[in-house]
Amino acid sequence: MRHTLTLLAVLLLTALATHSADKNRPDVSDRQWVAPGANGKLEYKTTPKGDRIMDFSHAGYMGGGVALPTLPVKKEVAPSGGDDTAAIQAAIGKVSALPLVNGFRGAVLLQPGTFHCSKQITLPPEGVVLRGSGSGKAGTLIEMSGEPHTAFIIERPDLSFPKETPANTFPIADAYLPAGTLTLSVKDAKGLAVFGPLHAEERFATTKLDVTYKTTEQRPLKLDLHYPAAPKAGDKFPLVLFTHGGGWSAGNKTIGDRGVRFLGVSALNAQGFCVASVDYRLCSKDGKITMRDCVIDSKDALRFLAKNATQYAVDPDHVFTFGDSAGGHLAQMLLLSPPDSFPGDPALADGKFRLIAGVSWYGPCDFEKTDLFNGPGQTGVRDRFGARIISANADAQTKLAAYREVSPVNYLKPGSPPLLMVQGDKDATIPVHHARYMKERADAAKAPVEILIVENSAHNWNPTGGALRPSLDEIVAKTAAFMKDHLERNLKK
Repeated sequence: MRHTLTLLAVLLLTALATHSADKNRPDVSDRQWVAPGANGKLEYKTTPKGDRIMDFSHAGYMGGGVALPTLPVKKEVAPSGGDDTAAIQAAIGKVSALPLVNGFRGAVLLQPGTFHCSKQITLPPEGVVLRGSGSGKAGTLIEMSGEPHTAFIIERPDLSFPKETPANTFPIADAYLPAGTLTLSVKDAKGLAVFGPLHAEERFATTKLDVTYKTTEQRPLKLDLHYPAAPKAGDKFPLVLFTHGGGWSAGNKTIGDRGVRFLGVSALNAQGFCVASVDYRLCSKDGKITMRDCVIDSKDALRFLAKNATQYAVDPDHVFTFGDSAGGHLAQMLLLSPPDSFPGDPALADGKFRLIAGVSWYGPCDFEKTDLFNGPGQTGVRDRFGARIISANADAQTKLAAYREVSPVNYLKPGSPPLLMVQGDKDATIPVHHARYMKERADAAKAPVEILIVENSAHNWNPTGGALRPSLDEIVAKTAAFMKDHLERNLKK
């Protein structure tokens, strides 16, 4: 049973909307899809297939409808007037360490007053009750403050299930299970006992989509998390921040299920990395959004994940960067520029992270040296990206400073995190000169940069004039191995 409540809700609402709009189907009462009945209980309408609004009333304590027992108070917390998250979490931690007695450890009592919490509160899977001192003006109130975040999380218990065998597996006979159903049929009930234990295998999704990391004047900015396995409480996956291409003026965070991005992310997942694919503001024709803003937003995504590392099960001390084309440039900028440079949202400024290594696929390294953009056999190429860096009306000195600020080559130094640049030898969009020049400057600065030149490759690893050498599979494997190697080296320190 896949843990996809959101998808189920969308499918159900779609089914309801379609049913309502289809005039050829049997009429349905004009009542709401769920409403109080004559007996005071909720009554549900269904679609012709039996789908209905999901009922979660059985998800409470002891299956719902049973009051929580009054447990002895083991710790009390009073409101401080400041951020009370840490104090509440510390009290929960102390009660969590107590032994279980009849299935309980004790209660944490929040005294009357208003508690301010800027981060989520995490409860253990069993034995601890968080209790207030009543409602109303004289009671307890918890106010969530700061950036939008989940208020409470109950840790998932460590569950173990018997190994699946033909003897303990019972195929479902129903061709269709409606949303909200409480019964199902199996093909053969032999081996099942009345009131006997029954477990449904639960596979939690390994992606978390559309996480808002900050809101700008233009729109909320979001990221997608692609985990190597379903995260459990306490997990800390090494993090790769992926920045997409599109010339800083197009593209989005979607990885999809095919293509070079998908191959890259899949290879990193296979090596145990969580990959965060981020959206950032795109350069506008009026010059109000520039390449500098793309860097700022990408850094803020990292700061957000570092600040909320526990919630999203990532390790802020083992962060890597990866991107293609314009995203390759951003990956270089994130890796090489100081973490506190390009300040963005003040609320994210305290998000601290440590960069280990990065990979750039066909990304540019220097905008000041415009001849690097001459394709194979070309000369005198125009400055194609200047308008995305600064207004054409800027004076020469201001323009030069802006070009240098967003050129990764200017941030090379002996202590730089290792960078792998992978470039196609026939790429006319971002020519191979960028990789070679970056390597030349890195060697002079004694900075750790490796380059991999792919023969017969145009932009986006498109073969031109022959097969790619190395192959696409080898490029992807090299990318993941580079990060894995530097992760393991770092863990040994």
